[in-house]
Amino acid sequence: MDYTSAKEYMLDYQVVKEYMKRKYSQVLYTISKGNNCIWVSFSPYSSGINMYFILKDNKIIRIDID
Repeated sequence: MDYTSAKEYMLDYQVVKEYMKRKYSQVLYTISKGNNCIWVSFSPYSSGINMYFILKDNKIIRIDID
């Protein structure tokens, strides 16, 4: 998932943003470009959670949680 264009990255960004809006609508989070992923960081309680979204063809194929 190497981003060759800003348009490609923005499409994946929108997919992740919609997912977060549906699943975690009450939580503040940040979305960043990670190493071959879209990285979401948030703190729903007192501990921080990192989610790494792996996408292919603008579809989420895997989410790693740290």
